[in-house]
Amino acid sequence: MVRLHEAAGARSRVRLRVLQDHAEVLEVDLLEAPVDEPTQSLVGAAEGVLDLRLRPFQILTLRIRRR
Repeated sequence: MVRLHEAAGARSRVRLRVLQDHAEVLEVDLLEAPVDEPTQSLVGAAEGVLDLRLRPFQILTLRIRRR
């Protein structure tokens, strides 16, 4: 699990690099259940690089599953 929090009150961009071999990256809620309407396009997850955009004060949780 990776949890990101935008604390400055402004829109932010984040580049997250996943170094370990992984099978899946999925956006989940605070209880770690899959979200019905993801806020992120997880394009690039297969290559291990995610470019994310956070809204002010957003908490984003990602589940990264190993192979």
